[in-house]
Amino acid sequence: MRDCAGIVRDFSRIPEHAIPRRVLRDAKGIAVLRVLKGGFVLSGRAGEGVVIARLPGGAWSGPSAIGTGGAGFGPRLAGRSRSL
Repeated sequence: MRDCAGIVRDFSRIPEHAIPRRVLRDAKGIAVLRVLKGGFVLSGRAGEGVVIARLPGGAWSGPSAIGTGGAGFGPRLAGRSRSL
């Protein structure tokens, strides 16, 4: 939760990366993930984060933990950590 709150806070401090208020106002839900990717011949990615949903009446739900992961095979040379 703390990491995801920090991601949203960091994006809001950079005007060109801030989430437009209109988008938040109309959103049915929000997911914030921190994903780590890497690879050479084999590649993989793993991430975790939180998701919240808009409830009837406009309030937000409590946060739920989510995760993602994957693997691949093929010629590549990369490494990156990215917040989505």
